Amino acid sequence: MLAHSRSTVALGIALWTLLASAVVAEPFEYGILARTGDLAPGTAGRFSTLHSPSINDAGDIVFGSSLYNGATGSGIWLARSGVIEKVLVSGDAAPEAEPPGTFSDWRAVNLDNAGNVAFWGKVEAGDTDPTGIWRRDDSGTLRRVVQTGMDEPGAPGFAFTLIGAPALHDGIVVFYAEGRSDTALLKGVFWGLPGTVLSMVRTGDQVPDLGATVVFKDITPPFGASGFPDSVACNDGLVTAFRA
Repeated sequence: MLAHSRSTVALGIALWTLLASAVVAEPFEYGILARTGDLAPGTAGRFSTLHSPSINDAGDIVFGSSLYNGATGSGIWLARSGVIEKVLVSGDAAPEAEPPGTFSDWRAVNLDNAGNVAFWGKVEAGDTDPTGIWRRDDSGTLRRVVQTGMDEPGAPGFAFTLIGAPALHDGIVVFYAEGRSDTALLKGVFWGLPGTVLSMVRTGDQVPDLGATVVFKDITPPFGASGFPDSVACNDGLVTAFRA
């Protein structure tokens, strides 16, 4: 029988890894990855409430935690080969954000099999609070993929006003977004890398196989339970499903 691995969280207590043995009848093997009270690498604080683990096929794990005892706010950490390293914490500079600012919130962290990490972030930048998606590559470089206020590609006069959670495969980010001009709204699904964002489909595009006059009137955002746009459904080949 095949071996497989799973991870689970005991909220506020510890983050564990769980490994099934090659023979299912044998006991599971457990290991503590991080727990409340541990020093949070890259900060002066300690882990408080651990949450949101994601694991790839190599066994790398990304997770979030709030902080206490020397630091406040929350952050994201990546564990691989037995070493835990900080991805970001509240107050860190948001690379390439316009206008410049610091991360004040984050959610929807994702990890792919190449070791890339992507997440939705909110930036505190004076009178504005732009939101967007950032990606950390396997070398540890954190860069912006997209943010509100950026020009929407292929739609002159439109700028992004809402950006949903990222799906992530081989470093490519796929996401739902909305853009506005002075008089109109566009909804769509996009893919991107740092420095490049392209439309996959959006309202107004021709619907395949239904004639030249039939276009997408609406693309429904994949809202989660909180009302925040969830990540779109796509597989490792970037085949993407959406509702329209």
